[in-house]
Amino acid sequence: MAYNIFKNCDLEFLTIVAYHLKHQADKLQDSMEFVPLDTKVLRDIQEELRIDMCRRLTTTDHRKLKIEMSQLSYSKIIAKFKKITPIDWDSNRHDRIETLVKHYGRTAKNEKARIEELSTLYTVTRITVECLQSFIQKHPELFLPDRKTIRLFEDGDVQFVIKSEVLDVLKTKGAPEHVFVSTMKLADINGKNIEFIRYPILRAKHCAVPIPGPSGFLVLAVDSLLETLKMLILDLKLFQKRENWDVDRWRTQFIDVMSSMFNIFFIKEKKDPYFIRHKMVNICRQQFLVSFGITLSLPTTEIRPVKPQGFTLDDLKTELTNLGLTEMFPDILCHTGRVYYEVDIRKKGKNLRTCDLYDAIENCQLICIFNRVNNLKIFLHNQKGCKRVLGLECEYCT
Repeated sequence: MAYNIFKNCDLEFLTIVAYHLKHQADKLQDSMEFVPLDTKVLRDIQEELRIDMCRRLTTTDHRKLKIEMSQLSYSKIIAKFKKITPIDWDSNRHDRIETLVKHYGRTAKNEKARIEELSTLYTVTRITVECLQSFIQKHPELFLPDRKTIRLFEDGDVQFVIKSEVLDVLKTKGAPEHVFVSTMKLADINGKNIEFIRYPILRAKHCAVPIPGPSGFLVLAVDSLLETLKMLILDLKLFQKRENWDVDRWRTQFIDVMSSMFNIFFIKEKKDPYFIRHKMVNICRQQFLVSFGITLSLPTTEIRPVKPQGFTLDDLKTELTNLGLTEMFPDILCHTGRVYYEVDIRKKGKNLRTCDLYDAIENCQLICIFNRVNNLKIFLHNQKGCKRVLGLECEYCT
């Protein structure tokens, strides 16, 4: 908007404007709210800003400003620019403005041109910031915390909301959550005067789409668990045979690390969906790299490509054996029939492909893990994730 009005001005004026807007955003802290997207409202905003900018521009004494600028040193010109917005001028921001001001001294044709360019830049920047600040103050419903609408998450037939968002609408404070973000069932807030935005949980083949939340991005805990396990299986190839492999020690170490670490993040007693901060997921994954780093550097056998005619159940069993997975999980071949059937009915092409073989090998390993770490299996069940592991037989499902 400002650029359309001042289209002959250097785009550098946006530097201080961006600093000012960032300062306004910081005031909101962890607030994240939604307003209706109305194109008429956007056009009205544009027009209101245009009128205000033009009015301020006509009342500016540009000649007086040029006289003042011609009498100021570089340091005082920089200080004048910094007074446009009351932000925290750290060293990086100060250096940016200093570079900008001195740039005009080096590139201007003469002293008169330098003063003209600096005065124009100052005027454009000041007017833009003043107009934006005035508009924000006139329309607090658009820019200041006043939550009236919250997201209604939909994961299949399950609907839930983030608890802290509900408390914000009801003007109630809850206990701070640093690792988890709790949810509530829709039925628990019936009767409250709250508007909802439908927000389906989206997933790609191997991971969920993180959602924006307070203090960063979030993922559902069940998605975090499955994605982490898939990383161990497909990326790190944690369970495949390696040279000089002590399989018993390796299996024990894995179970110990997984049990102690995952019990912190994946709480089997929780039956309502809950989110985990995405940065905590990365910390969890990094811990596996630390725990198994030396052994992971040893080479493993690669999954072989599938021929055009596809692969059979016997081919799947042969591949699991070739990868050394029968040593880590002696019972893994017992699950191949169920997994093969589930992968076969979901295949995209006429014949099973290499990607389908990867899916089958992945799900066979997932079943073995959940059958060995019962707390994770209970967690998966309580978070309604059992059907996402193809071929898993859950004794807790009715």
